[in-house]
Amino acid sequence: MGNLQPAALAFRLIFSFLLAALFLSCGKNESERIVVKGNLKNLPLGYVVLRALRSDGWHTIDSVSTRDGIFEFNLSAAQYPEPILVGVNHYDSANTRRHIIFSTGVKGKAGVGGIEGASEFYLENGVEMSGSVKVQDIGWYKTIYSSQPIQACRQSRVWYEDTTGFAVTPSINKLLGLIKKHPYSYYYFENLESRAAKLSNDQFYKLFNSFDRDIRESETGTRMKDYIDTRSKYKFTQASVLPDQDGKLQHILDEQAELNLVVLWASWCGLCRGEIPELKKVYQKFAGNEKFRMVSISMDEDPKAWKKAMAYEKMPWKQQLITPEARKYAHELFGYDNRVPLTLL
Repeated sequence: MGNLQPAALAFRLIFSFLLAALFLSCGKNESERIVVKGNLKNLPLGYVVLRALRSDGWHTIDSVSTRDGIFEFNLSAAQYPEPILVGVNHYDSANTRRHIIFSTGVKGKAGVGGIEGASEFYLENGVEMSGSVKVQDIGWYKTIYSSQPIQACRQSRVWYEDTTGFAVTPSINKLLGLIKKHPYSYYYFENLESRAAKLSNDQFYKLFNSFDRDIRESETGTRMKDYIDTRSKYKFTQASVLPDQDGKLQHILDEQAELNLVVLWASWCGLCRGEIPELKKVYQKFAGNEKFRMVSISMDEDPKAWKKAMAYEKMPWKQQLITPEARKYAHELFGYDNRVPLTLL
């Protein structure tokens, strides 16, 4: 460094300091709290809500009022041992809800790869949204947009900068290379869980064992290992049972029938609801045929939503609800790949 000019030396020192400060400000390992801040000019008067994405949709985890566009969420790190995906909504004085969307600072490309703008981030200490915002209401879709890049931390950065497409890359070696670059990434880890059903045990453990130890030993990691180690026991047979609308276990298949039509659906699935009139025609055509039986299996997690949809749709054939155990092994049982409607004959 002795050959550097004073100005160049000063620039390098300042840059190093800022870079170090950025990483020190991120991550909950250094703090017992998770702090997410906002300083958004022109933000309408109101309050903001921090929402978390769970398996059954978005749930509010905290809300705070805003003052001159400034707000702060301050959460206990112990409540969130794993980074979770969250988003921020704003409610103005008229209680109009708008998504807060921000630039990520990433240059995206056509197809899979790179997220330029987002409304979600991984919950980590040190996340901050700033800059001047614009209200953009287009019909029912109402947003608040900040063109200044969010100060996001490493979990979000891996997601935003995923130009390879971890969720769709077929090559195990490419996936392994990505994990070895970011072995701490819960974005990769969550995608591994969603792909686990289609991987062999050897492929799964080759990828799984490349993650950091604390991730492997997390609740998500324990759940994944349990699934892989037990899935071979589950198959769809004449003995398979699920509860009906009264909670009574019933066989899915009618062994007296030569044809069983099994339909997987959900109350929240528009395509599923749209095909019900056609299923009613099928049922009416074959209702008197003892060799044919129909059953619909709901993938709903909320029994109330399922029963409300059944009351509305009035499907006269057998109705059953997925159980947590059957949902876990739905790929082995039904060939389910997280998409409905799915029809088995």
